[in-house]
Amino acid sequence: GVNGFAIKEGLLTDSSLSSIPFILTSHKKNDDYINRAISLNINYYFRKPYSVLELTGIIENILSRKQE
Repeated sequence: GVNGFAIKEGLLTDSSLSSIPFILTSHKKNDDYINRAISLNINYYFRKPYSVLELTGIIENILSRKQE
C-alpha cells in the first residue's frame, strides 16, 4: 500500500537519495495532489494515461542534464 508520494517522502529523508529526479504517474490529478507534488519537489507529475513519447522525452532530458 505504498504510493508515489510516500516513496518520494522516503527519498527525501536520505540526503544521498534526495536529489534523484522523480516522475510520478497517477490516475488522480487535482489541485491537492499537484500542491503535494510541488511541496515534495517532484519533477514531473503525469496523469494516466500519458504519452509514452512524452515520458521518454522527459527521461532523456533528465539524463542529458545529468551528463552536463
